[in-house]
Amino acid sequence: MLTIKEMRKAAIENVKMNLGPSISLSLVLGLFLVMLTSIGAAPTAQYALLIVIPFIMMPILFSTQVAHFALQEKIMPSFKLSFRYFMSYFSLRFRGVFSFIRSALVAFIIFIFSMSVFIGISGAITSAIYPGFEDVLYQLNELMLVNNLESIMELYDANHEMMSIYLNIGTLPAFGIALFFFVYFISKNSIQVYTRIKLPLAYSQFNNLIVQRARRTMGRQMNKSYWALNFPLLILLVVGFAGGTLIGSIFTLEPTYLATLGVASAIFLMMFFFPFYFSNMEQIYIANKEMYESMSKKVVDDLSATLQSQLDTLKKNEGIIKPSETIENEDEEEDK
Repeated sequence: MLTIKEMRKAAIENVKMNLGPSISLSLVLGLFLVMLTSIGAAPTAQYALLIVIPFIMMPILFSTQVAHFALQEKIMPSFKLSFRYFMSYFSLRFRGVFSFIRSALVAFIIFIFSMSVFIGISGAITSAIYPGFEDVLYQLNELMLVNNLESIMELYDANHEMMSIYLNIGTLPAFGIALFFFVYFISKNSIQVYTRIKLPLAYSQFNNLIVQRARRTMGRQMNKSYWALNFPLLILLVVGFAGGTLIGSIFTLEPTYLATLGVASAIFLMMFFFPFYFSNMEQIYIANKEMYESMSKKVVDDLSATLQSQLDTLKKNEGIIKPSETIENEDEEEDK
C-alpha cells in the first residue's frame, strides 16, 4: 500500500508526463460544464437541466475521466475516442458508475434540511433590515392558502428586493451545501470508473459488491487518501460558489441568476485542479488495485458458493438428491 506522499508524488509525475493532453481535457471539460450550467439562468429552460445533467454532463465527465486514464497507456485523446467513451457511459458495463440517482437524492435531502435551517435565519435577518417584512410574509402566506397566483406575483413584485434577500439568504447557502455533497458523492463513487475498466466481469451490481466490500475493508484508509489528495478541489468549489454569488449580488438579486453564477464560478475554479484530480483518483485506484482484485475473487467465490448451495437445496427439495439415510434404507430393502 502506497503512502499518501507516494501517491501525491506519482500523481504529479503523471501530470508532468502528460501535461498537454491532461490540461486540454480538463479545460474542455470545465468550459463545457460552465456552458451547460448557464442554462439554469433562463427560467424557461431550467427544467432542461433534468436532462442535461444526467444525460450530458455525467457522460462528458465519464468520457474525460476515461480519456485521462488512457493517457497512462499512451492513448492520446481524440474526438472519435471521446465520443466512444461518451456512449460507453450508457452501456450495461458502466451503468450507475457514479451512483448519480442516489447522490442526487441525498443531496436534495441535504438541501431541504439545510434550507429549513437557513430560512429561519433569513427571516430574522430580513426582518432586521426591513421592519415591514413580517406583514408582507403574512400576506404572502394568506395568498398561498387560497392559491391566488396573480396576487402573489403582484405582492412579490411590489417587494422584490425584500423577498429576493429573504430567498437568497434562505436558499443559496443550502444550495451550496447540497452542491458540495453532490460533487463529493459523485467524485468518491467515480473510483468505479477504474474498477469497471480493469476488473473482469465488473458489471453493475457485481462491481458494486466489490466496491462495497473494499470500503468495508479499507474504507477509512481510502477516505483518508481521498481527502488528503483532493481537498483543494472541494475548497475551490466552496470559494467559487461563495465568490460567484457574492460578486453577482452586486449586479442582481435574482436567486436563479445567483445560483447559476455560483455553480459556474465553482466549476471554473475547480477546472484548474482537474488535471491533478484525475491523476489523484487514478493513483488511489492503483494503490488499492490488488485489494480490488482480491475482493473480486472473493465475491466470485461467495456467489459461486451461494449458487451451489441454492442448487443443492433445490435438488433435495425436488427429490433429485436423496438424504443418505433414505438411500441406505432403500439399499437394505433391495438386499432383502
